[in-house]
Amino acid sequence: MKNMKTNHETQQKYYHLWTDKSHISRTTEHYLTGFRLIQYSNPNPEYHYKDLPEVINSEFAILPPSWESDFHPTPSPQWVITLSGRWRTTTKDGVCVTYQPGDVHFGGDLPLKGVPLNQQGHKALNPSSKESTKVLILSVNTPLSIPESQFCP
Repeated sequence: MKNMKTNHETQQKYYHLWTDKSHISRTTEHYLTGFRLIQYSNPNPEYHYKDLPEVINSEFAILPPSWESDFHPTPSPQWVITLSGRWRTTTKDGVCVTYQPGDVHFGGDLPLKGVPLNQQGHKALNPSSKESTKVLILSVNTPLSIPESQFCP
């Protein structure tokens, strides 16, 4: 395996679900950058991103057709990658994002002390008549901190 140059043009979009200082959950679009070309086999290298937070567990989740949750926080920091079907989140600020196969989401709207669980976080929904399958990668911490300048008005 041979590390090669960093490609600053290669990036992966993800949606970051987080909570602002007013305890309002929000979703903002971000990009993982800093992918490196790695040669695993000849002749063609591939791009890899290895700066993810420490992983503590991984699991698959299947949302049944027409499944819907109440508002709830993400129980622990986690990457969510949609494998099949569609699902949607709605945050307290009213933003709704629908995820399709290949979409990446980072759940960072963690439980807040002193706030009832059903009054924080986000709602999730499978709007389809088919199951939605996701892989969840639980991590120790969030991939980045959201600077106040990026808080939604």
